[in-house]
Amino acid sequence: MTWFKENKFLGGLIVITVILAGVIISLGMKLQETLDEKISEVETEESALKDMKGLNPYPTPESAKAKTDSLKELIGDANKMQAKFLTFKPESTAPIPVNEFSALLKDTDARVRELFEGKITLPETFYLGFEDYKSELPRPEATGELAYELKAIEWLMGQLAAANATDVGGIVRHEIPSEKGESWDGAAAPARGRKPSRGRSAGVRRGPSLPKIANRMPLELLFKGPESALRDVLTAMADSDQYFFDLRIARIKNESPIPTRPRGAVAASADAPKSDEGFGNLDGGGAEEEAPVAARTKILDRIAGGDDITAYLRADLLLFTDVQQFPVTK
Repeated sequence: MTWFKENKFLGGLIVITVILAGVIISLGMKLQETLDEKISEVETEESALKDMKGLNPYPTPESAKAKTDSLKELIGDANKMQAKFLTFKPESTAPIPVNEFSALLKDTDARVRELFEGKITLPETFYLGFEDYKSELPRPEATGELAYELKAIEWLMGQLAAANATDVGGIVRHEIPSEKGESWDGAAAPARGRKPSRGRSAGVRRGPSLPKIANRMPLELLFKGPESALRDVLTAMADSDQYFFDLRIARIKNESPIPTRPRGAVAASADAPKSDEGFGNLDGGGAEEEAPVAARTKILDRIAGGDDITAYLRADLLLFTDVQQFPVTK
């Protein structure tokens, strides 16, 4: 204390210096904390920016051009596919006079019966799926679409005749909206016997609605014939360049529980030497091989039978609509 009394000025200077140093150190520490926080924020922003740049596609000029080129290619492919589908679009489905449609239906039925003349006899009630119009007339606005459907059914019956079907059980044609005075855009009625679902419906697409490219005309066909007839009919439906059929259901039944051998097949002689299938007797089993061979023969007989089969086909005849305009990209 004596020194401070004798050196008041110097003592005061020392005290002031210590206080100032403390203040400066305190401010420096606070500034360091603030700087560390800012550095942490910058690093966080840089990390987020790096993550965004890693996303695909990142909107750089290069990626934007690649996306545009990809979209152009997709639209080009869609236009090509649409051009192929539109080859099945009829020139016109405009309504025709009701009496003209009735005459067309009668003439078509006569031509179809001629196709099967000498092969099979079609039932008297058979009328190409238009049995209701034997005694009544269709709505005038439906005649154009019905005429298109009639031509497709005539073509289908021609394929059956060419494939040598041995019997035609019938053809069922589902009513189209214009026959009921409705448009294709009308809401579909729920199927009979189906309970309304609760909550989110299964199979319901969420999001923007897709353009409609075709209307469906359901047909059901029942016929009998050899396996080759079924193959020929299915092949013709798939390869047709006039009508587009979307096969939905195919059920095949063999009338015989154990079919006979295919027509023209030569039955193996009972005393014929057992075949080694070209590989020789590998294990010297001899008689022990008889049971497996016999089992295989029975299985093959069940598969490759020669009896007629009954086939039920459920297919939709597609009536393609107008051209869809896709967006143009520059």
